[in-house]
Amino acid sequence: TLLGGYTLTFTLSCISALHDEVVASSSVSVIINSSPKPGTFSVSPSVGTELKDMFLFNAELWMDVDLPLYYQFAYVSSTTESLVVLQSRSVVSYGRSQLPAGLDSNNNEVMIAAQIFDELNANTSASFIATVRRGPTLTLIEMQKFISSTANQSFYSVNEIKVLNALSLYLMNSVDCSLAPNCSELNRKNCASTANTCGGCKSKDYIGDSFDNNSPCFLPDVASNTTICGSSFDCIYPRVCFNHSCVFPSKNCSNQCNGHGRCSFKDINTGLLVPDCRIND
Repeated sequence: TLLGGYTLTFTLSCISALHDEVVASSSVSVIINSSPKPGTFSVSPSVGTELKDMFLFNAELWMDVDLPLYYQFAYVSSTTESLVVLQSRSVVSYGRSQLPAGLDSNNNEVMIAAQIFDELNANTSASFIATVRRGPTLTLIEMQKFISSTANQSFYSVNEIKVLNALSLYLMNSVDCSLAPNCSELNRKNCASTANTCGGCKSKDYIGDSFDNNSPCFLPDVASNTTICGSSFDCIYPRVCFNHSCVFPSKNCSNQCNGHGRCSFKDINTGLLVPDCRIND
């Protein structure tokens, strides 16, 4: 990767084998394009309510020799951790949009990002953390009314359609996490996709149920305990005593299938059902 703002000179020389001297040479200089120089990015208000308050985005004082500059605004999805574009790249350095709420477990914080591009596509980013609180729970009819507003899109601009689609997807995929446990203490990602249930283990360094679950995840050093035991009190948590050996407990289906099904386990290598599956499997 080449650093922007520098001039690199490449020289090709022809050296005489007889006299060991340069007899001809040619050079070319290349200027490495740099990204726009830092300005400011702000969001107002910094605290608001989902799907109600209008948040204003403003990027100022960004500079570059390769004009014009282009601006794009987005927010980081709490569930997928990916950018959701609210205003596509344009020369307009400001925008506005309603926003979804941040996760309760993250103090309702939502990251809004501005990407600034020059004419040659060199770009830089700036971010702002806003607090977006949950509003009153929408009834099914209210939710359908909001989503149906995206059906007739002939009256909207491209950016308005982006906003409406993003917020509609948020409504359709949002779940109640008010009764979720402290997912950080379980070494799991925050509740986002399954009601009142933590996400998967917070990194690949941890072992435990791979998908949404409220069981804890552990580092491998905790898993190394293989003490011979007389009871689970002889084992390092979360291991339990089974047949006089400290082993991990069995996995459980979420809420035991809510009484509407049977919990079963399958070997991912053979595809065959197995009678048991430990949380470290």
